[in-house]
Amino acid sequence: MRIPLTDLRRGLNRRREFVGRTRAEGLTVGDTAVRSEVDVELDLVLESVHEGVMVTGTVTGSWRGPCNLCLEPLEGPIVAEVAELFADEPVEGETYAVGREYLDATEMIRDALLLALPVLARCPYGGVGKCPNAPEVAADEAEDTGETPDPRWAALDQLEFPEPG
Repeated sequence: MRIPLTDLRRGLNRRREFVGRTRAEGLTVGDTAVRSEVDVELDLVLESVHEGVMVTGTVTGSWRGPCNLCLEPLEGPIVAEVAELFADEPVEGETYAVGREYLDATEMIRDALLLALPVLARCPYGGVGKCPNAPEVAADEAEDTGETPDPRWAALDQLEFPEPG
């Protein structure tokens, strides 16, 4: 996503608003991904500063992924606040590069969306650790009720802990 700078670079402290849309493809963290079929909306303010161009504002998109308790598919909004410097002499990992006539905001958008993705997505629920779709049968109760425990927890049954003392 290239944003033209036109007259912004002709002097210090010049400001310009930028509102636009783009698509983000292939952005995932674990099983959670930015929805590539939904536009990412940009609401930014660009300001010329001594070091280059300061970009502030919001990047808004949408994500999709499984609930970490019941594995049912979920989706939700992403709203990422940005305050980034596009410098004439960028420092790797700290600032982005700026051109004379435009700045390429692609990397900033990608970074903002990836950092805003939920690490542990959960269904809407009323209490901590409860998911309305998650199986609630504990392993020791399964024998009494005849129900089988959730197979995702089977590996935990193999753990053995030494008695304290």
